[in-house]
Amino acid sequence: MGCRNSKAADTKENHESQDHQQSRSAATPSLTTKAFTSVPPATSQPYILCAVYDGDTIRVRRPQEPKGREHELRLRFLGIDTPELKEQEPFALEAKNHLLELLTGSIHPPKGEIGATVFITPPATGSAVDKYDRMLGIVYVAHEGSMVCVNESLLRKGLARLYEPTPNQLAPDVHRAFEDAQKDARKHKRAIWSLTDEKATVYTTTNGKAYHLKDCEHLRGGGRAGTVGSALDRGLAACRTCHA
Repeated sequence: MGCRNSKAADTKENHESQDHQQSRSAATPSLTTKAFTSVPPATSQPYILCAVYDGDTIRVRRPQEPKGREHELRLRFLGIDTPELKEQEPFALEAKNHLLELLTGSIHPPKGEIGATVFITPPATGSAVDKYDRMLGIVYVAHEGSMVCVNESLLRKGLARLYEPTPNQLAPDVHRAFEDAQKDARKHKRAIWSLTDEKATVYTTTNGKAYHLKDCEHLRGGGRAGTVGSALDRGLAACRTCHA
């Protein structure tokens, strides 16, 4: 029994050490480094921040609506995908904490409605909601005297991957900015990219938007072999089924 407890303690210490290293890796660059715009687009609308679920999902309400869950809307950040918090994926907690720090100034938000004002830009084309009926949008917030694009900040910190399942939902200039932010994070191996082997073999299809592991159900026996790095350079994203 004693040996089992000692092993569990060692495992816990190892996880804590890894978490500390991940946190330090995600600490650079600064929160606002190279945000691509200092002014939200004219299509942006103000919302009141109610709660933060994880790194890419929040709850908001319109300023004219009274407080109450019945008036709140779930919002999924457009163009990015952060590690899953429920599945305890690496850097999921760091992504949520970075989001909290940008939106509230602290990783420990107040109880109840947060109350901060955010500005949300809808998709450039296509549906304004996803298949789960969540709003889709690009989020801006005032931080340290300037406006910051939160989606881009998460990408540049290496706490999110570029993800656009429906083509052209990002305006061309926004898409380029998001690509540049991800390339910068990859180059410096920040956060999730510190764990990514870009030389690993993955498989792609002619018209697909993702890269896959060899046994992924979406390949159906086909696919062309290449590297993770080459797939990313082509603008492909990791498959959300096989987690390539």
